[in-house]
Amino acid sequence: MRSVAALAPMLVLAVGCGLEAATRDVERATTPTVGLDGVPRRSGWWYRDDGADLGTAWRTQVYGGDGWDFGQGPLGYGESYHTTTISYGPSATSKYVTTYFVTTIYLDNPSAATSMIGEAMYDDGFVAYLNGIEIGRASMPAGAITASTLAIGHETGNAYETFDWSAHTDALVAGINVIAVEVHQASRSSSDLTFDLALHLLGHEPPPPSDEQDIARGSEWRYWDRRDAPSTYDFWALPEYNDAVWASGAGPLGYGESYVATPISYGADPGDKTITAYFRRWFTVAAPTIDTRLLAEVMYDDGVVVHLNGHEIARLHMPPGFADHTTRSTGHETGNEYEVYDWSEASQWLVPGPNLLAVDVHQVSPTSSDLVFDLALRIEVPATCAIPGCGPATPPPPAADLNGVWVGPTAVWAVGDDGAIGRRTDGDDRWCWCAPDPGVSLDAVWGSGDDDVWIVGDRGRVLHHDGASLAAVDVGTTAALHDVWGDGAGDLVVVGDGGTVRRFDGATWIADDLGADQTLLCVWGASADDVWVGGTEPAPYPGNPYYDGSSAILYRRSAGGAGWSLEGKWTMYYGGADIGGIHGSGPDDVWAAGTLHPAGAASAHSQAVHRDATGWSRVDQPGDIYGNHYYSDVLALGADVWITARWGTTVHRDAAGWSQGDAVSAQMNAIDGRAGAIWAVGSQNRIIRWDGARWVRSR
Repeated sequence: MRSVAALAPMLVLAVGCGLEAATRDVERATTPTVGLDGVPRRSGWWYRDDGADLGTAWRTQVYGGDGWDFGQGPLGYGESYHTTTISYGPSATSKYVTTYFVTTIYLDNPSAATSMIGEAMYDDGFVAYLNGIEIGRASMPAGAITASTLAIGHETGNAYETFDWSAHTDALVAGINVIAVEVHQASRSSSDLTFDLALHLLGHEPPPPSDEQDIARGSEWRYWDRRDAPSTYDFWALPEYNDAVWASGAGPLGYGESYVATPISYGADPGDKTITAYFRRWFTVAAPTIDTRLLAEVMYDDGVVVHLNGHEIARLHMPPGFADHTTRSTGHETGNEYEVYDWSEASQWLVPGPNLLAVDVHQVSPTSSDLVFDLALRIEVPATCAIPGCGPATPPPPAADLNGVWVGPTAVWAVGDDGAIGRRTDGDDRWCWCAPDPGVSLDAVWGSGDDDVWIVGDRGRVLHHDGASLAAVDVGTTAALHDVWGDGAGDLVVVGDGGTVRRFDGATWIADDLGADQTLLCVWGASADDVWVGGTEPAPYPGNPYYDGSSAILYRRSAGGAGWSLEGKWTMYYGGADIGGIHGSGPDDVWAAGTLHPAGAASAHSQAVHRDATGWSRVDQPGDIYGNHYYSDVLALGADVWITARWGTTVHRDAAGWSQGDAVSAQMNAIDGRAGAIWAVGSQNRIIRWDGARWVRSR
């Protein structure tokens, strides 16, 4: 079982630095400020996907008006790893050639930027502009570019390519800077479009990151002890932030205690001390996995907030909410002791190579007599095991998403991004991994038994594991495949983009496609002769393409029927609808879940529908449950119905009615199970299981 993704708000980036009156601060301030922020990966972008020819004026304008939508990268269509799905127009065989993207950054001191590095995930070609000036292009022909210019051709492979645009730093201006990118298809029938871009602005060369894996007590830290914050918001905690003008010293750092190794400044007035001090240190993890353990020892006074690669992972003696340079601690005295913490759940934010730990330390009051900080971190990377016949043990990196799960008689299987395949056998808490197809997103897994497991994904990829070995199977398509289901080893159905349906009768793969404009996301059957498929198709709005949406669709193929018949269709203009999951216990007990359009609603909502002997009907749920969670998959086990949601939660229906599970801090993409064994998977390698009373994290 599998699913798709969700949306997050835009950041308008800014930089600000302050000056402290203390002598050391005055001396340090003579070095130019180089705390420059850029555009991180997976940022928010305004986009225009209606096929319009925007000419050139759009390259210098900040958008948010008519015709423009907003979404988080990666953006596009035709790939499962997209966070925001955009439109390709009314025809799958004559798609729009050009899509436009715009975001902004705010700079106080653009002259401090000495280099500008771009990272682009793109398919098929792009041209990038900074304040209207072209700074780079890739897989595009030379010369003038128009809305009808076709790309030369390029497949992203779910990877970012690096570009050095340092020659164009003179195009930066003080204040708002506009980054504009146009993405072009290689042909109007191209199956996918992908875009995401990061922009890194660097000033003076920062010190090289530490190549040590662990952080010892008394290690060297870079620190900022001026009265104002080093940057707007928490940009100072991002890896791309340049801390070259920060001071450095060994821990413990602080003031007011005899055991402090590096004294820092509290400002000019002992009765009005600086509330917050900031600390940064790099460490290296060669090959992190979600199973990597992070064991910390912290000496702190009065309160701390800890960030790993820009993500908050711990908060000690601090109030909730955003903590800025004026936020006071709730109070704590270190007593020259280290406290022990297990931050292993934060391993999802580790990356291969250099990683950044950033900590802000807060005083309880401006008259506090002391401030203390030191931190030690031990990294434990456990040995990994392999799946027989699948290749070397290759666990997915922490940021990789898991898209599909199948619960077999004696094992649980999971698949996801970068070709990740995982298996956990009954009686063994370990997950074993392999990745025979790096760069290929795998979307779904199903089996008739532990020695007959089928996996599907991008580029028409179908893999079969027979218990001893894994083999690729040609099913006659290169379309992205999103789900697989069968009624035993000799009956199998796979579905995907372009209305693709392939059936296996035990000897031959047979094409049984629906319409080319339809994206089929899920499949389930009561038997080999009674099969349902669900997904989405375009829904052009009469007379106004701006409101074009999509329809959630359900089709059925049953014994004695003449091909596929439409079982249900729910249309949502300006927002769209889909069926992401389908499951049941028989022909008169079928559940489907997705993003539908309840009667009278102004926008799409997560919704479930049920088929009994009388046909399909929507299922009433409390409004605070269905809301905007965007359902992704469903599992029906008699009276128990489970639904996963893309906003990090689950919904459960039993004899007592509907209830919403606790948030699990990850987008949940798929669910499967049998009596006593229910499992769900999602973003950031998250795997959870139901223990009979609550969800328990397995990864």
